[in-house]
Amino acid sequence: WQRIVEAERALRGVVREAYAARFGDGAAGRIEEALPERARESLARALRARPPGAEALSIVDYLYLGQLPPLLFAADVWQEARGRFSGAQDVKQRLQAAVGQIAPVRNEIAHVREVDRDRLLRASVACADVLEMLQGRI
Repeated sequence: WQRIVEAERALRGVVREAYAARFGDGAAGRIEEALPERARESLARALRARPPGAEALSIVDYLYLGQLPPLLFAADVWQEARGRFSGAQDVKQRLQAAVGQIAPVRNEIAHVREVDRDRLLRASVACADVLEMLQGRI
């Protein structure tokens, strides 16, 4: 679980940094705009629980883990985000594959469900991969 938390926090940090660097004060709005309509509706419901006066980029904390890579891969953001990852050529594919392994396990653990040992191990390796891609940049 701790490894998942580390990887998820790191990815959320990259989303915050990349959008803030690219769009400044308009970053939170651009994140919302980048989401599909159904995701925006779900986010709007979730944001009702956000404390009054919360910083605008706290919106990132209300997104699902699986929503983070597409936000980073957006055409007008990827160049900014790319610099936060190691120099591997296949970073997009590796990140998408890693999140594909992590997200289902993260959700099962969060809902206090039993997770098969092999799936947990694959998620742990995927977390290590994400953290390695961000090594020295988090």
